[in-house]
Order: sequence, then C-alpha cells, then structure tokens
Amino acid sequence: MKRKRRYKMIARVIESRGKCEAHKVGDVYEWVTESRTREKPIRAPICHVAFDAIFPKVYGMEWGDFPWHEDTFVACCPDYSNLVVFEIKRVPLEE
Repeated sequence: MKRKRRYKMIARVIESRGKCEAHKVGDVYEWVTESRTREKPIRAPICHVAFDAIFPKVYGMEWGDFPWHEDTFVACCPDYSNLVVFEIKRVPLEE
C-alpha cells in the first residue's frame, strides 16, 4: 500500500479588519499533518473559531488536492465584524 505524502501546513494572517483580539497581520501558525491525532491533538495558538473555519480546507489539502488551489489557498474567519484572512500553504516534507 502506498503511503500518503506528509505535509507541513502553514497558515499566515494576510489581512485583518476590525478589532480581532487573537490575530494580527503577519502571524504564522505551522503544523505537520501527522501531529493531529486523538492521542496528540494540535495545539496551535490559533483562535478556535478561526481554526474551525479553515480546518475543512486544511484537511482536504492534507488528504487530496483542490485543482483550483494547488498548494495555496485563502480562508477567512466567519466573524464578519472582525474579519481575519488566512493564506494556507501546503509544503511537502522530505521523505
């Protein structure tokens, strides 16, 4: 069976509108795909609301491809009053 490729996921704040208390432009969060398991969950210092919003896209990028995104895409926090925009990059790890 072929092993799935491992990636490092990098989320960088590229825009912030309003008064978000958790994130500012330039903040960067990184994790490796295999670091998120039931025994060892990811503990990135990222707001849970923002992470819940970007997680489905991150998960999809870890397991497959979005042909229209390649290895980079943009996702937003759902708080329309204090909008934070993240650029997500998928970086292959050396095998």
